[in-house]
Amino acid sequence: MDTTKEEKDRIKEKIEKLKASKFKQQTLPAWRPEPTTTSTMLTFGLFSIVFFAIGVLLLAKSDEIFEDVAEYGAYCDDINASKGVLNKMLTGKNEKCYVNIVVDKDVAGPVFVYYELDNFYQNHRRYVKSRSNS
Repeated sequence: MDTTKEEKDRIKEKIEKLKASKFKQQTLPAWRPEPTTTSTMLTFGLFSIVFFAIGVLLLAKSDEIFEDVAEYGAYCDDINASKGVLNKMLTGKNEKCYVNIVVDKDVAGPVFVYYELDNFYQNHRRYVKSRSNS
């Protein structure tokens, strides 16, 4: 399927038009806003209203969260004092301490329970060395 000279010339002309287009030459018209005092204040005011509304909504939702803290160290200190913490560590006997935590309020689900350990560092050298894979 051979092309004639006229078709080749027409194709070359189209290619040249495409090469000289505003898009290829990056001369497309662009929106170049010039910020004025009024437009800047209006923009900041609009954003502040939107973010203030989001902040109020997040604050209202976070106030709905129920949190109860129950320290159970006092319950287990009696066991540790009578057995001796050092003796417990040396003998390897684990004395169990059971604590009943009572919440006097109706709480809508889901309910998550977390506990916190003080002065316990998981990446501490003594902890890492004492790890047993079994």
